[in-house]
Amino acid sequence: GKSRHVITEKASLEKWKVNIPWRLLPKIFQDAVIIARQLGVKYVWIDSLYIIQDDGGDWEEEAVNMADIYQRAFLATLQHHRLMEMVIAFIKDLRL
Repeated sequence: GKSRHVITEKASLEKWKVNIPWRLLPKIFQDAVIIARQLGVKYVWIDSLYIIQDDGGDWEEEAVNMADIYQRAFLATLQHHRLMEMVIAFIKDLRL
């Protein structure tokens, strides 16, 4: 069946502040982290991890900032897997 990707909820918040296990991240998130590291980008902002998903107040507070976050982003996340594959191939070509 289809697996649900890891999200931040009230119950997981304190654990995630210490460590989000790599094995729990979907491949698309892992790829984003790998690409960011290769580009020298220190932080990756993933809204489903940053915003507490079962806290409406947190979501409302952070949603106000999302446009600014994406506008200032070095690289916006790529949700389409084929596009992500093309970006990875491009970056690998740059490293050769």
